[in-house]
Amino acid sequence: MDPKVDYVFKLIFGLDKDECKIALRGLLNSILNLEDKIKEIVYLNPYLDKQYEEDKQSILDIKVKTNKGEKIDIEMQLVSYENLKKRFLYYWSKLYIDDFKSGEDYEKLNKVIQIIIVKDDLIKETKKYHTKYKIKEVEENFEYINDMELHIIELGKFFENEKNVEKMDRLERWLTFLKDADDESKRKVIEKIIEREEEIKMAHETLEQVSQDDIERDRALRRAIFLSDMTSMRNEARRKGLAEGKEKGREEGREEGREEGKRKRDRMIVINMLNNNLTKDQIADYTGLSKEEIDEAVNRVREED
Repeated sequence: MDPKVDYVFKLIFGLDKDECKIALRGLLNSILNLEDKIKEIVYLNPYLDKQYEEDKQSILDIKVKTNKGEKIDIEMQLVSYENLKKRFLYYWSKLYIDDFKSGEDYEKLNKVIQIIIVKDDLIKETKKYHTKYKIKEVEENFEYINDMELHIIELGKFFENEKNVEKMDRLERWLTFLKDADDESKRKVIEKIIEREEEIKMAHETLEQVSQDDIERDRALRRAIFLSDMTSMRNEARRKGLAEGKEKGREEGREEGREEGKRKRDRMIVINMLNNNLTKDQIADYTGLSKEEIDEAVNRVREED
């Protein structure tokens, strides 16, 4: 089974079990690289079998609270799309105010850290596979407040797994495990890693256990197919949207053509997702479109029909 599939990722790191906690704590500490390591975590959304069965399109993130009072949300994201950055920002801000009630003292707002691991390239401005974001003053680069932190890890840019295991740092070993654990040709590398890293060994043992479970293996396969279908629909809509945009661009100007192509692509994505029984809330989560934009797309398609 592939730990890059969000369902499998949550089975390894998101169950309220000691082995999952130890593995997740090790992964978080390797990503955050803090002097004051995370010692304890409490799950805020432990995996529920019933929840998945009722909503197979749900976003399977993992939320925890640390011994320092911080809230951390970590998510494996296989499907890429244009508004993904906005969706991350939305979740980041939502996580900050999740537990806050009107009338409470703002002092009760705790630091939040969002960690997104994506399969492909997302940040085009850099070749770094691990980027970190905070709220800072533009010219003098000082932090406005140390309450919000965002990490994006792009596995598509991660090539350090070609190093010898001995030369890898802890994060590189973790990312090699996540990227290559399902690759039979990389088995010897994975074996060397789990010999050196107890927490990765624990994650690997959990992966092996759930891989032997016929029910979980079937669920993971269906989830992987669903994510692949979502990617295919977006790519197909993008190709058709760009083609129509280019044609319109020849007639009315390139910029207008590109905009029309994007709108057409969004409409196709919305309709395809509705046809696959996704709710408007789920479509908004996956695409970053507002509910008004989704309604507009549906109405436009009806008019065209």
